Amino acid sequence: MLRALFLGLICFFVWGHAPHPFYVSILEVNPNLSLGRLECTMKIFTDDLELAIKEEVGTTGLNLGSGREKSGAGDLVNKFIRTHFLVE
Repeated sequence: MLRALFLGLICFFVWGHAPHPFYVSILEVNPNLSLGRLECTMKIFTDDLELAIKEEVGTTGLNLGSGREKSGAGDLVNKFIRTHFLVE
């Protein structure tokens, strides 16, 4: 009985909801006491970042982090991060 209930719950959660995108990024914040500021390091999957930039700006084929990276891709990434990452 318990096994059937457990299997039913798993089926509900797997097939009972529409699939949705899942994005992961990591933000590390460290204080730099000697300079009196916070330093942030972001780790973002390049394919997710490239897709987000494509949806916002309309540009394609950035090839981030590869030998075929499009000229000006770094500027687009910088602009995207500065627009969407805000510390208050």
